[in-house]
Amino acid sequence: MTKNSHTPGPWAVQPYEQDHGASLAIVAPATGWVVAVIPYDPDIQQADSPTSETVRRYPDDIPNANLLAAAPDLLKALEAWAFADADPEAARRKGYYDRGREQRDQLLRQLGSKAVRP
Repeated sequence: MTKNSHTPGPWAVQPYEQDHGASLAIVAPATGWVVAVIPYDPDIQQADSPTSETVRRYPDDIPNANLLAAAPDLLKALEAWAFADADPEAARRKGYYDRGREQRDQLLRQLGSKAVRP
């Protein structure tokens, strides 16, 4: 099985510079690479050329961007879970269960999930 590669994390949400910040960019700050862009919707704008200060967004734009930016951390949590499932005895000794649970809960809190306590 070949391993798929992706832009290394962490990723962050930033205003997309190419359109004066009207769109949201998912960026790898270490390299400056833009991983994804959530474009603004021109049909709901009041300004002809919106900027980060004047853009109108849908309510789910920023939460969606945050979820995308969390992808590398979500992958790490899933990998910890997979290691734990592969060898439960070794996972307990090496702390995979605890680390996986901590990573999962931290990410869920960061994303505003009600599945864990604040």
